[in-house]
Amino acid sequence: MGRSCYFNCIDAKRLYGFPKDPEERMAWCNIVGADFARVRPNTKLCEKHFDPKYLGVKNLKRYLVPPVIAPQQNENNQTLPKNDEIQSLPKNEEIQSLPKNEEIQSLPKIKDPQHKENNQPHPKNEEIQSLQSNTSFIEDEDTNNFPNMPLKTCGSIIPLKKRKIAESKNLTSCCNCDCHKKPDTSPQKLEKGKLQTEAGSLEKLISEHKKQMEIAGKDYEKLTLQNTQLNAEIESHKENIEELSKIIFGLSTDIESKAPKFARMICGKTNRYSTDQLDIAQSIHHVSPKCYRFMKEDLSFHLPSPSTLLKLRPPSSIETGIENNAEVHQKEVAASFNKEEQQCEMIFGEMDCQPSLECDISHDIKIEL
Repeated sequence: MGRSCYFNCIDAKRLYGFPKDPEERMAWCNIVGADFARVRPNTKLCEKHFDPKYLGVKNLKRYLVPPVIAPQQNENNQTLPKNDEIQSLPKNEEIQSLPKNEEIQSLPKIKDPQHKENNQPHPKNEEIQSLQSNTSFIEDEDTNNFPNMPLKTCGSIIPLKKRKIAESKNLTSCCNCDCHKKPDTSPQKLEKGKLQTEAGSLEKLISEHKKQMEIAGKDYEKLTLQNTQLNAEIESHKENIEELSKIIFGLSTDIESKAPKFARMICGKTNRYSTDQLDIAQSIHHVSPKCYRFMKEDLSFHLPSPSTLLKLRPPSSIETGIENNAEVHQKEVAASFNKEEQQCEMIFGEMDCQPSLECDISHDIKIEL
């Protein structure tokens, strides 16, 4: 029944609903001839039961009850008049008359229980509330049918004649309040509005800039603290560099390549030596073994031990038996020596086999190579 006509019309294209107010719905049921108990808020009527003047309306307005066309067949199967015949009928037939102004004024007034003792008349606002509760007001479209009905305004009830006079004089308001006044469109007012909007936007920008300044101030404080810490660290590093510059000495420009190698070997911590370092240590040991021991033991230089140096010495050719040509062999050996080894002197001493084992210096022989 939600999407079909109340009278079960077959050719129903447009459907319109009943009013939601129960009193208005009762009036429509009496006009249409429908059962009020069967009519629900979702019941509909088709186009054939309405005046063509109100076909564009989806929901019925209050106190606007158009003439209704009865269904084609009634319960007694009697044919009803068509649209042309209905339009020729007088318009006020089958229309309920609404209450007039005299009937509304004859209604009993409701008194406020707070004013029972004094029996004083109520103020205007209270009269308005009582009239609103006991009477109903019509819309602007229905003023022609009911010219004497009061109109509902924001603060007072004004009759229709005064309202029309006010509209004829192009007055902006019918009452004493400012709700009906038209907005002032003068250029000064517009300029004031523009200035106010610009001032509001500027205030927002100023507040945002203040917040950004606060954040930037906090960041600046953090950066200043970091800068002071870094400056203190730089000063401490400078002091350390000055102290180390007093201890560390620079290398001269005219030194040989062996000097830095010897210095690295002395200050080293590992027992691994390069071939150049071993050659330097071996040459020192050949020149003066005592000096080599002094540097290694007393001065605690990091030098290789003499046993490792002897292992690295190339083996010399030795022939067994008596050599007749000993001087030739000595010359060959002396030729293989370095310059530093050639400058040293070889002393051969003969020692007699005596019980005291004393050495006679007069029998010593000195040979220079």
